[in-house]
Amino acid sequence: IKFGDPNHLLAEIPNQLTDRQNNLIIGSMLGDGHLRKRGEKQNTSLVIKRALKDFEYLAWQFDILKNLSLSNGLTTRSSLDARTNKIYDSCEFATRNLVVLNSFYHKWYDLNGVKVIPRDLELNSEIIATWFCDDGWVLKSKNNYFQIGFATNSFSENEVCFLQNLLGKRYSENIGIVKCANKQFALHLADYAARKLIKDIDSVFPMGMERKRKWKDIVFPKGFYSLKLSSQDKLSKITNFINLNDGFCLMDIARLLGLRSDQNTQNVKKYLDKFVSK
Repeated sequence: IKFGDPNHLLAEIPNQLTDRQNNLIIGSMLGDGHLRKRGEKQNTSLVIKRALKDFEYLAWQFDILKNLSLSNGLTTRSSLDARTNKIYDSCEFATRNLVVLNSFYHKWYDLNGVKVIPRDLELNSEIIATWFCDDGWVLKSKNNYFQIGFATNSFSENEVCFLQNLLGKRYSENIGIVKCANKQFALHLADYAARKLIKDIDSVFPMGMERKRKWKDIVFPKGFYSLKLSSQDKLSKITNFINLNDGFCLMDIARLLGLRSDQNTQNVKKYLDKFVSK
């Protein structure tokens, strides 16, 4: 099945991308997208494929990139997976082979054709939103506490650490790395970091992926996104307190951070271990 208007091929081939197209491509490369270059003298094509249930999301992406894309537009197909002996329905589109995409290929693939993370990568709200829709997940507790993760399993440990650092600087929070099977790694954002990511991407959240936007119907309390929750802010407060006071106990620091006064010393110590070294 084919969708799309072949008349868009009559448009002039672009020699540069819009900011929105650039952000979508980078976010897709962090996620499900891949670039195809059949030879050194050939230009590059972007291919995005996903499950048919996310057709609306793919259509939204295609609409942004349609002036770059092939005349057959969006296609759907059914294929047999030999590993599971099951038939899976999918949808995809590909851009034309374009000069404007060559620089992406040289940044995102090594000499062996393996996808890598460019060291000049910079993140913004739209890039993170697309990345989250592709490879992110979110868990919500009954009390509206959130955890967010990114399946970065295809990247090396050093590359995942690089992404961890980019997110940590953006949100001033500690971003966790989870070791998975087969020496693979994933990123994990605990509640405060997750709140900041939600605030960052919600206003630019892509169409068609509402199933991942699990916070959409929640009325958050005042201060839910407060910067005072920042791990860096807490660390700064603790550092200043220690520098200004010659003598203190753990409960003094606990009160500084607004922890409950009825918490026992062991619970306070366990909480503060991530801020204060032994």
